[in-house]
Amino acid sequence: MDSMIDIEDQYKAAIEKLNGLQALLVEDNVMNQQVAKKLLSRNGVEVDIAEDGQQAVDMVQQDSYDLVLMDCQMPIMDGYEATLNIRQMQGLKNLPIIALTANVMTEDVKRIVEVGMDDYISKPVDVRKMFITIAKCISEKTSKVS
Repeated sequence: MDSMIDIEDQYKAAIEKLNGLQALLVEDNVMNQQVAKKLLSRNGVEVDIAEDGQQAVDMVQQDSYDLVLMDCQMPIMDGYEATLNIRQMQGLKNLPIIALTANVMTEDVKRIVEVGMDDYISKPVDVRKMFITIAKCISEKTSKVS
C-alpha cells in the first residue's frame, strides 16, 4: 500500500515540475502522437511533433526544447540515429532525450544508453511512470538547454 501512495506522490510532484515545459515528441504513429500529445498538453507541457528522426534533428536545431521523447523505430531515420546526431550538435549535449519503445530487452536498453538517451519509457505507456521518468530526467539535467 505504501508504494502506491509513493507513486501517487511522485506523479503529482512530477506534473508540477513539468508545467510549462517545451517538449518535442518524435513518433511516426499518428494514434500514439495524439494520445501522447493529449496527455502531456493536459498537464501543462507544450508539445511539437516530429514524424521521423530526420525531422527531429532539424527541429531541435531551429527551436529550443526542454526535452525530447524519441520513438526508436521509425522510417527515414530511427530514434537511435537521430539521438546520435543531436548529441553531436553544439549546446545539445544536456538536452534530455527519453526513448519511447516497446523493446526493453537488455540489449535494447544497452543501445538506448550507448546512443546517449537519458532513459526510456516502455510502450504501452504507463502514464504515472511516464511523468515520473520525464521529471527525473529534467531534474538530472538542471542546466537549461540553449
